[in-house]
Amino acid sequence: MAWTGPYTFTRDNGVFTGALVWTDDRDAGTKITAAHHDTHDQDIADGFSLCLRNDGVGGPTANMPWNNHKITGGGLGVENTDMAIVGQTVTTATLDPVTNILTLVRPSTTDVTVDLSSLVVGGSTADFARLSADQTFAGINTFTQAPQCAAGYSIPRTTGNVTLWRIAADNSSKWSLIFSGTYNGSALEFIPSGNNAGTLYMCGSEVWTTATLPQATINNLITPTSNQTISGTWIFTSASNKFVPFFWTSAVGGGDWMVGPDTASQLSFTDPTGLSPLIYVIDAAPKAGAYLQIGPNSKRAWDQGSLQSGLTAAPTGGEDSNLAVVQSGADRGLWTRISGSWVKLIAFP
Repeated sequence: MAWTGPYTFTRDNGVFTGALVWTDDRDAGTKITAAHHDTHDQDIADGFSLCLRNDGVGGPTANMPWNNHKITGGGLGVENTDMAIVGQTVTTATLDPVTNILTLVRPSTTDVTVDLSSLVVGGSTADFARLSADQTFAGINTFTQAPQCAAGYSIPRTTGNVTLWRIAADNSSKWSLIFSGTYNGSALEFIPSGNNAGTLYMCGSEVWTTATLPQATINNLITPTSNQTISGTWIFTSASNKFVPFFWTSAVGGGDWMVGPDTASQLSFTDPTGLSPLIYVIDAAPKAGAYLQIGPNSKRAWDQGSLQSGLTAAPTGGEDSNLAVVQSGADRGLWTRISGSWVKLIAFP
């Protein structure tokens, strides 16, 4: 019977099997017989014939699984048909940006070195640009590809309808910014016509020339680094172009005051040095008016309820310290609000 499974060798004398085949013969009254011995010994020989010899003679007759175990203590592979050990494989790689030598480290044998100088054009490998990383181009990059519709830089979109932007010099006298996607084929083009002269096109239509916006007009544009006089009225009609906060600097010293809208319903005058701001707030409800406040958390300095007039009955609502004038009726007089209640200070005759 020899091997009864991948890991079990069972003795067999032709009648009994297992570890006690001779005991089983004795108990059965069987004498020592040549037939039983020959069968038993041949069974052992058959088992040995399926074993590997440690002197290297012979070898496996089929692929051998190792059942997730390692072969340890192996020697270095030499011939093409030898098995390599882990120490002969590349574990790390280093690149010298000065010599352009790539070193592949193999711990158990000689390292592999590769000279990449022939791949370097006009610099070292430190100048290589990687597609998978952000890059900063410190010099001028010249593209020698013949002008084609796909020439230039392609910039993928992040949001919106544009699939990609393409910047290209279509020929020696035209520069284009083209995008494709939902609005495929639209382009912004600039064609120079001389020193400080040129024409700007949008989707093939002329939108600007040095004649439509001459240098004299450009010189009169507002420059943020110099004093300007605004002689006309500026009106911002687009919801996306609201007037942003701006700074006023005192001519006699002190901090810069920032003036501008905080929210859609609040305008503030703020001293960045820490003084309390003056805040004007549109209060739609419940007062349906507006109020002034000094400091972000201070008491209101004034609102439409601070002084009510023209009333014909005792005032209601409001806040403590408000005043109200009742001009007619039985409650005629000057009233004030104290601790949540309105009190008549002076009765009118």
